[in-house]
Amino acid sequence: MTVQRQWLTTAMLGAVTPILASFGPVAMLLFVVLSSPLVVRGHRLAGLSGLLTGFGGAWTFLLTRHVVAGSEFDNATGWFAVGIVPLSIGLILAAAIARRGPSPGPWTVSR
Repeated sequence: MTVQRQWLTTAMLGAVTPILASFGPVAMLLFVVLSSPLVVRGHRLAGLSGLLTGFGGAWTFLLTRHVVAGSEFDNATGWFAVGIVPLSIGLILAAAIARRGPSPGPWTVSR
């Protein structure tokens, strides 16, 4: 699996995770555990970057939609941080991968 394909696949998995949170934290945790082999297979840094970017982007998007719709939160800053922090870390990792190139390194597992 190429680095770009692995990043895209794990980004989609990360984007689904906040939606599964509506079914409860157990469903979300179970999904993350079952999808973790995709993150650790191949280029691990790309997998982690995609998962964090997908989760953070989807969480921030869904929370923004609630705020725009008129919902009120007791601590909106904390809830936004839950999405923005992983999104930022994922984008920084993606930039590091793009800068370094997809060459194999210590984060790559070949099978």
